[in-house]
Amino acid sequence: MKQSIIIADDHLLFLRGMEEFFQSIPQIDLLASISNGFEVAEQVKLLQPDILLLDLNFKNINGFDILKEIRKHTGKQPKVVFVTMYDDPAIILKAKQLGANAFFLKETEPEELVNAILHLRNNQFISSVQLSAKSLETATIPFSDSFEADTMLTARETDILRQIARGKSSKEIGELLFISSTTVDTHRKNIQKKLGLNKISELVKYAVAHHIN
Repeated sequence: MKQSIIIADDHLLFLRGMEEFFQSIPQIDLLASISNGFEVAEQVKLLQPDILLLDLNFKNINGFDILKEIRKHTGKQPKVVFVTMYDDPAIILKAKQLGANAFFLKETEPEELVNAILHLRNNQFISSVQLSAKSLETATIPFSDSFEADTMLTARETDILRQIARGKSSKEIGELLFISSTTVDTHRKNIQKKLGLNKISELVKYAVAHHIN
């Protein structure tokens, strides 16, 4: 029997590659591929796939929040397989405790991922071979419930983003945090790269939406 799947990832090159690959697997029925994170939960409810392949980081929402929304649905529940670049044991543990069924890195061999999908059982949690040496037993879930704070932005970057949202200039932020304005600009560029945002106005909007203000 074929396994029906939905793929959700906002990196279009990766998404198109996954589409092409899974369309070539006879045991897989690809129902949809989604790049907009806000559409994932609704499409899962509508199409009722057996499996959802889900990234952790979308532009304006994260995979954890998508998973929480999906688990609120009544009726058929898909097996949720995170496919991401994050390999922190605490993040993997958080995914497991939120109800994910598997956690794979984007560098996983395609054959390994397919084999996992075809043999994944309910109430089972598996991860990439590359993660087998990591100890989930000693991992702890980060204090913050914010995905960005846990996995993407350092404490310093979060502080700088907060000050940007408050309208502070690089010079003002530097004086407040006792660093140079050049260092502030470097952090800002790193923040923009991590979040996939290009304008200060986008950073401000993001910070407000994620309560980093």
